Amino acid sequence: MLNIENGFLGDIYGHVDQIIGDAGHRHLSVAVITPTTGSLFLGRAIQSVFDQDHGDIDHLIVVDGLQFEQQVRQILSGANSSRCTVCVLPFNTGKDGLLSGHRIYASFPLLVNSKYILFLDEDNWWDPEHVSSMVALLGRDRVDWAHSMRKIYTHDEVYVADDNCESIGMYPPYSHLKNGWPSYVDTNCYAFRRSTIAQTAHYWYHPRRGDRYFFHNLCAKFPSYLSSKKYTVNYRLKENGPVPPDYIVEGNRYMMEKYSAGLPWL
Repeated sequence: MLNIENGFLGDIYGHVDQIIGDAGHRHLSVAVITPTTGSLFLGRAIQSVFDQDHGDIDHLIVVDGLQFEQQVRQILSGANSSRCTVCVLPFNTGKDGLLSGHRIYASFPLLVNSKYILFLDEDNWWDPEHVSSMVALLGRDRVDWAHSMRKIYTHDEVYVADDNCESIGMYPPYSHLKNGWPSYVDTNCYAFRRSTIAQTAHYWYHPRRGDRYFFHNLCAKFPSYLSSKKYTVNYRLKENGPVPPDYIVEGNRYMMEKYSAGLPWL
């Protein structure tokens, strides 16, 4: 990319970071982005961010269309929303769930000023130490992004298992055996430096299995990352969805047999 000041190649993203840092305002160190259409579980997600032991957080609630604003505002009125900043889009970008929050995740990282950026879907939640454990990893030299592990719950929050068969980073998941699908990290498990996600967010602009497409391109561009190896994300399965609880249990059993000497992602 050309540096418009001198016509030579330069660290454009580094220059933007410098401009943001020199703007004369103190920015909260962590931004959490949550796209929402007013899920009944949004309050749970908001509460989990409020409960983080890392205090320097701005929780950006992105309402995906004017038609959902009233419902989201009602949820916020009954939640601990002091860490929340609400942004209402004039129209829906998720197209009835076909793109979920992908276009929001593809665009909003370019608009926030925080040093670190995390994603949280409206129907999931974090353990209180999630953000602090991610920030600790990102604070190390030459680490461009990090991820955690996740726990799986039913739609009504009954614990199923720690996920050791799907969101396991670079290792082939159980769905690779079943469907030929590639590796991935769950959206809610990521933490990025702002300059990292600014250069890769557009990979979320993808219609199907965008999480796997994003992970592939993120690893190719930024191979320096770490896992916390902690199960600090709580992932809610969809009611009557494509992934039943038994699938996770079956997948974990398969992985334990395959890696009998020890799971390599832990």
